[in-house]
This record gives sequence, structure tokens and C-alpha cells, in this order.
Amino acid sequence: MCGRYKLSVMVKDMAGRTNAFFTTGIVTVEVTGNTWASPDPVRLQENLPGPYPIPISQVKWSGSQAQYSLDGEFPEMLFTISREGVIYLNAPLDRETQDQV
Repeated sequence: MCGRYKLSVMVKDMAGRTNAFFTTGIVTVEVTGNTWASPDPVRLQENLPGPYPIPISQVKWSGSQAQYSLDGEFPEMLFTISREGVIYLNAPLDRETQDQV
């Protein structure tokens, strides 16, 4: 039964007086493991007008405090990620220039 709790809830009207109407219900609480929400692919238009930075996506972790970082083949500081997991584009993207990287 670990990870699942059943709570019986009773509600009474008339501030709970003896002649009050009441009803009960069951609330089931399930405890799940931490989850990682990977974002969907992002499609960006070439040479987007600013102002920059532009938030383009967000990653999410439901567990305790997380630390996010980016790694990949792109010019330094082209993309950054905040402490909250928001991914930013910091400059216009040029397909011809990017093909050379």
C-alpha cells in the first residue's frame, strides 16, 4: 500500500449542526516518482527579429531542485538555459552559417 493513500472526506452544511445535511467521498492520492518532461522539437524561423533573448522552450523536472545545462555543437552563448529550465535563443539563426558549424 506504499505510495497510495485513500482519504475519506465528509462535508456538512449549516456549520456542522446536528440536523445538517452531509455527504462523504473518497479521495485517492498516488505518490509517483520524479518525472522529467522533455520538450517537443522546436522549429525556428531563420533570422527571427529580436529583441533577444527569445524564450523558445522549457524543460521540467518534478523532483527536488535541479540544475540545468546545455551541451551541443553551436556557437557559445547562441542558446542559454535559465535556472528554471527555460531555453533561450540569444541571436538570429542563419542556416548557411549554421551548416558550416
